[in-house]
Amino acid sequence: MLLILLAVGTRGGLAPILVVAGLAQIGDAIIGGGRRNWPMAATCVGLAAVHLLSAWWLAGQ
Repeated sequence: MLLILLAVGTRGGLAPILVVAGLAQIGDAIIGGGRRNWPMAATCVGLAAVHLLSAWWLAGQ
């Protein structure tokens, strides 16, 4: 969905999609931590930060 919105040139729907993606990454990090898979948990936390900060940045423009 993100690629379609970027291809069309519409930015209005990007922030909500990035928030959902960020929340999904947080869920994945919790799963990784529960399984003691620390590389998975760390990667998911990093990706969640990228998604959520991108959404915050887009919402401010």
